[in-house]
Amino acid sequence: MTKARSLGGEVEAVVFGPGATEAAKAFGEHGATKVFAGDDAAFADTIGTVAAAALHQLVQENQPNIILFPMSYDARDVASRLSAKTGSTLMSNATDVTGAEGAKTAIFGGAQIVDVKFDGPDPKLVLIRPKSFDAEPSGGTAEVVSVSAPTVEGAKVVERHEQAASGPKLEDASVIVSGGRGLQDPSNFKLLEDLAALIPGAAVGATRAVVDAGWVPYAMQIGQTGKTVKPKVYIAVGISGATQHIVGMKSSDRIVAINKDAEAPIFQLADAFVFPTSYEGFPLVALEAAASGVPILATAANGIRELVRDGVNGFLISRDPAVIAQRLRELGEDDALRERLASAARTSALDYSWEKMVERHRELYENLSRDGASGPRAAPQARL
Repeated sequence: MTKARSLGGEVEAVVFGPGATEAAKAFGEHGATKVFAGDDAAFADTIGTVAAAALHQLVQENQPNIILFPMSYDARDVASRLSAKTGSTLMSNATDVTGAEGAKTAIFGGAQIVDVKFDGPDPKLVLIRPKSFDAEPSGGTAEVVSVSAPTVEGAKVVERHEQAASGPKLEDASVIVSGGRGLQDPSNFKLLEDLAALIPGAAVGATRAVVDAGWVPYAMQIGQTGKTVKPKVYIAVGISGATQHIVGMKSSDRIVAINKDAEAPIFQLADAFVFPTSYEGFPLVALEAAASGVPILATAANGIRELVRDGVNGFLISRDPAVIAQRLRELGEDDALRERLASAARTSALDYSWEKMVERHRELYENLSRDGASGPRAAPQARL
């Protein structure tokens, strides 16, 4: 709705399914002047056919220039059926809409943004990539027009199975802890679940590789063929950084990469790098501590700076050995910090001690000193 308002002209909305009339209020608050609402259960009990037929009728009556759809499974089904009925251009995975005649999308795994020009009759049909726009209410109310479900033959839903889940949805989570094949064993996802449980608003995600391997369900998949997310913090554990995955999470405000492979492509995108000796110890405890306000230690190229906004604060250790040494001294003298970190470790029941953490960073410091690093480098060259 926010994007539609910016295009100018009159903005109207369509919502089908039980509760549609009740949802009309929110559409009005976000700029719709009119909402076509169909509460009939037939909209939810058929596979796109009834919704597509009803929408086709609305198109004939109201002659819109462009229709924007979310990129959900149901919306893709309805949009494709409508395109076949109207002969209209259908574009998917749009990241922006420049007007009634064009949009933008990402290609080559998100490496380039291209402009797309629409041809063909109105209305143009555009499926919008998730998280492309922020919802901004404009105030106001909408006229509600009731829509009846047409009688259409087609496949019907005969049974539904809901997967049990806890915590926020991936799309809504402010922090996502995501795992890949680098975790080495499906049982290690329990470590990510334990970590997410300690961070308010956190959810657990996964790469396509581990979903295909049967480690976790498809509902957790993030990437080009999974969900697109945009959390405040994305914690990638054992994820190499394949393009298919990066496309789904690269818009995260802050990205923390935890990986034993210093050559992993994910480090080219990350704001914080952690090179763990094992996934059971240092990195998870450090991140749990960060969630409660304790600074997180990580090797990185960009010096000390803010890692996470809105209450989850952390620091990066520079490649400058002098900066690292100073930071270690500060940590060693901070009794309150030591106790908070130890408390986080006790809560998580992971094998951890303050001495192990400091020793780990002394090793990093010695390695960097031997490398002769004297200042920051670009992220891809941050190697140990």
